Amino acid sequence: MIVLITATIESSERKAAFHEAIKKHSSLWWHYIDKTWLVKTTHTPSEWISWLRPVINETDDSIFVTKIDPDSYGGWLPQKAFDWIKNNRD
Repeated sequence: MIVLITATIESSERKAAFHEAIKKHSSLWWHYIDKTWLVKTTHTPSEWISWLRPVINETDDSIFVTKIDPDSYGGWLPQKAFDWIKNNRD
């Protein structure tokens, strides 16, 4: 499955820790759009929230994690982004 993780993180230290937490839990991720990651994973959005929550400040930062449907999406992205989704869908 692919999850979409999007976040607004105010502190540069927390941004770095957030990115490191994503890399720690998945070796296959894509980060072309600022503040947004697509992550190939076997873990649920709830699990991702539990891993990422310790590195954010719930007062100043925002985070949203959801499973994406690789058969139903659209947008204006470089072809390499759509290729990544296609190649990492399952």
